[in-house]
Formats: sequence, C-alpha cells, structure tokens
Amino acid sequence: SQKVTSTTLKPQGSVASRFESSLKPGDLARKSTQETYTQAGGSSISSSSSQYMSETLSSKSVELASEAKSRQDNLLRSSDAIDAPLMKLSKVSSSEEVVKPVSQPAVNCCDAFPIQASDVDPSKFIKIRVLGKGAMGKVYLVGLKQEEETDPIRLFAMKVVSKEEMVEKNRVQRVMTEREVLASTSHPYIVGMYASFQTNSKLYYCMEYMAGGEFFRMLQRQPGQRISEEAAKFYTAEVILALEYLHHIGFVYRDLKPENVLMRADGHLALADFDLSKQAAPVQPKLVSGKLSLTDRLKGSLALKKSNSKLNMVKLVSQEPVLKGDCKSFVGTAEYLAPEVIEGVKQTAGVDWWTLGILMYEMIYGVTPFRGAEQKDTFANILSKDLKFPSDIPISKEGKDLIKRLLTRDPAKRLGAEEGANEVKNHKWFNGINFALI
Repeated sequence: SQKVTSTTLKPQGSVASRFESSLKPGDLARKSTQETYTQAGGSSISSSSSQYMSETLSSKSVELASEAKSRQDNLLRSSDAIDAPLMKLSKVSSSEEVVKPVSQPAVNCCDAFPIQASDVDPSKFIKIRVLGKGAMGKVYLVGLKQEEETDPIRLFAMKVVSKEEMVEKNRVQRVMTEREVLASTSHPYIVGMYASFQTNSKLYYCMEYMAGGEFFRMLQRQPGQRISEEAAKFYTAEVILALEYLHHIGFVYRDLKPENVLMRADGHLALADFDLSKQAAPVQPKLVSGKLSLTDRLKGSLALKKSNSKLNMVKLVSQEPVLKGDCKSFVGTAEYLAPEVIEGVKQTAGVDWWTLGILMYEMIYGVTPFRGAEQKDTFANILSKDLKFPSDIPISKEGKDLIKRLLTRDPAKRLGAEEGANEVKNHKWFNGINFALI
C-alpha cells in the first residue's frame, strides 16, 4: 500500500508485526524519527579540450538545475497564499467549504492529467479506498471523474494533510519540505506529483498511483523474506539512479528503507516520502585525471590515433551536495541510521549511501545487519558490531565487498564520499550493468 510516513514512536500495522516480539513502547522500530585519469606517456590533457568538456558539463548542469527550479516555481508560485494559512492557523471549521482552492500544477494539462490548473479541486476526484494512514493524514486511491462514459479511467494517489494537525504537531516544515522535493523532481524512479492544492482545512498532493504497493510488502511475500542477489542488483541500481538525481539537484534523502520504496505496476521502483529530506547546496560535477593501466593506455593511445582527440581520456565525476550549516538532526529509521547520526556529529550526503548498504543487505538476507532486541542494542550494534554475512545464504565476493564499503563507519572513507554515485556505480558488482539502459 502507499502510505504517509509516520514518526509516532509506537509501531503500527505491518511494521509492528515485524518487531512485536522484541520492541517495547517508545522504540523507534521501522518508523522514522523526527528530528583524475592521466594520458599515457605522461602528457597532459589539452586546455582547449578540458575547457570544452567543462563548458559542456556546466551547460548540462545548469539545464538540469533550471528544469528543477522551473518545476518548483510552477508549483510554489503562490507560496505565500498557500503557506500563510499554515503559519497563522488558529481554528478551522469542521465542515469544509471549498472556495477557489489555491492550486499549482506540477505538470501541464496532458492526457495523463487532463485538468487545467484553475479547475483542480477535490470535487474532481472520487475516493475509492484508503491506501495508507500517517501521523498527519491519509493517502487515498482516487479516480478522476469521467465527463463521458467513454472517458478512460485515470487513477491517482491523493495525499490529504490536515492543516490543523500539522500545526499542532509542529510538522509544518516537514510537509513543506516534501512538497518542495516533489515540486522539484522529475525522474522515473521518484514518485511524480501532478498537482498540489488546498482548501480551508486541508492540503492535497495529487501523485502517481503506484499499483505495485510497498517494496517492503513484496519482500515479505518472498521465501525467507528475501530475493536473489541478481534481483537485488537490479533494484539497487534503480535506487542508486534515484539517489544520484536527488543529490545532483541538491537534496539528501535521509530515510531510505523498503517501506519508503514503492513499486509500479511494471515492477520498477520509485522513492516516496520526502518529509525527512534535507536541502543541500548542489555541487557541479568535475573533470578529473589520473593514471591509466597499461591495457587502458594502449586502448587510449589507439583511440587517440583514430579520433585525434584527448577528450575520451578524461573522466566525468559527480560531487556530493553539501548540507548547509551544522546538520546534526536525529532523523531516519533505527535499523537504517548511519553511525554519524547516532553520534550526533555533522552529517553529509553519505548517510544515503549507508542506508543503501543496509537496504542491499536486507534484500539479500531478509534482515538488517545490526538489529538488536531493543533500540539501544540496535544503536550499539551500528556503532561497534562487526558486519557478518550468514553462511547459509550465498552471495558473491563482489556483493559482500560493496556492502562492506557502503557500511564503512567513517563517512569520509565510505564508498560514494568522494565521487558520489559514480563511485558506487563503478563498483565491480555492477559489471555488465548499463545504467543508461535500466
């Protein structure tokens, strides 16, 4: 099911069933808490070639950032009108009257969402059933009302948030953060939003309906609650592409776990629930140079003779976004928390690569590696327990190596710390995977 992430410390529903034998009231459970190549022979890359690549790279980065900013501006153009009722809310009427709801489209009117921005309001949709419940509202499966019997049936996931509860529970910023992420993103492995609008007492996010439900539930239905290493490799690759995109436009996810990964009807994944995400300062990719192996030198020398170009001897490297200020927020999910989060030291985008390592482990082994009988035991294990791999479940040495490098406790030495997603995607476990064609 598609659900709203809750930060209530008491586990509920399917989450509770996983830990009912070990968790005590107040445990976090699975709920989220608040709070360079060198050319052969030593010759250098020509300045003109380097400049050309830099300019091309800069142009692409600006283009992507501009696209994200445009989507965000479209949705948030009337932010004062939308946010003011949240910040100044006193008491709302229990009987909701819809009067010209403030609406901003995340996409233009199209076949998938054939409603003009000025016409979007709750009356255009029919509630079918509840997909999930959270601390501040619900997510419904809704259908767009048909004007003609021959009109196609269009289904959406509608997140409905109570303004009053949002203010009372001091979660205005979290809701605004999620809206900002959804407004800024357009990626096949991130849940898309079609429109955002409000009435006197509620906020509405009209999003893609993910017919496959939670990735967590899919795992639970598998023998041993786990999947094969090859299947895990495919899903890991899709998550990496989503994290790479978020980092490139300046967001750190901070709450990766199976419950926050949804599945489309065709089996592909998409990240959801961005209320714990943190905006960071995006950093443009860079060109680096370094030493080539003898084989690569011979290949490179031959390529240069054929193309008379030195451009193919440089490497394009992503750089991780930089979190603003002294970010030490204690947020995430207990079994997925990175050591630096527990220790209360400054965080980096590396927290996402740690959680990727935990997710990989859970997909392959059916459990998380550091889970303890109680919350304090889980935290102690994350900080000091040796990483162990069950001997009865086969896994390649490359797979083990990737998990170990992602679960390096020192964030500065963790895989992805220097070159971001490029570093992770280039790991030998992914040999044979063409990320551009996934």
